Amino acid sequence: MRALIGQSRFGHGLGVLPRPLRRPARFCRRFFQGDVAVPNAATPIVIGGFFSAWIVSGVVIGGHVSTIAAATANATGFGVAELAVAGNRFTDETEIAHAVGLDDGKALLGFSVAEARNAVVALPWVKSAEVRKTYPSRLTIDVTEHKPAALWQMGSLVQVIDRSGAVLAPYEGVVLSGLPLVVGEGAAENARQISDLVAAYPTIADRVRAFIRVGHRRWDLQLDNGVTVKLPERRPAEALARLEEGNLFGELVARDISSIDMRIEGQLVVATSDDVMKAREKAFQTIEKKIRHSLSEGRT
Repeated sequence: MRALIGQSRFGHGLGVLPRPLRRPARFCRRFFQGDVAVPNAATPIVIGGFFSAWIVSGVVIGGHVSTIAAATANATGFGVAELAVAGNRFTDETEIAHAVGLDDGKALLGFSVAEARNAVVALPWVKSAEVRKTYPSRLTIDVTEHKPAALWQMGSLVQVIDRSGAVLAPYEGVVLSGLPLVVGEGAAENARQISDLVAAYPTIADRVRAFIRVGHRRWDLQLDNGVTVKLPERRPAEALARLEEGNLFGELVARDISSIDMRIEGQLVVATSDDVMKAREKAFQTIEKKIRHSLSEGRT
């Protein structure tokens, strides 16, 4: 009944000790009070036991169990001495090693394969991962990465996206040859749609370098020579088919023009470049000067 009122014969306010610990606690109390007679021969053993218990408790309370376990495993040959990573193109091996905790000297004994797999899958490029332990000291990680589908630019920020439009990682100069560039708000989630649409017209697709989303409604195609093809909001496929018909597209892009405007259904408006406009203006000024000169001579 004394235990039910929160009092203990070892002090006040310390709570109730579990039953298996009560007898050892009473012994310790009697020992430190000098009530227990210890033979001289047993004194070093008892003192060593107390010091051992003190060290173990410090290790547990300080959270150093894993460190000591790793050191012990390394000393016995069960530390991770070899890491084999396969399937990674965009994820650095050191990044994977850091994710699974090998920086701190992980022991293969007690190493959680499930936790390691989850840590690797959490990396930006990784889609799935398989982790295997091979005793005594080898860890194998096979990764499957996401496939990049396009580069998405918003302002000065360029990111890599997959076919669903999900952002994989910032673009940091990784060699990604052949990926189209989609630009503007709403371009990422619609990148697959416009890419597949234009791919059906290879003559045009081969010249496209960027797909520019305009007002969440339609697309502009930026060609490799700087010409902009302005597609309509409705039925863009029909506009592309008309542009590719015959040799119309080839003839237009061979000229010195700045844009091909197909936004109005049934119409195709070609805008000449600034250089052409300046050249024409200069030619008109020259003709006008000649006419004025001939008129002035006629009066005389």
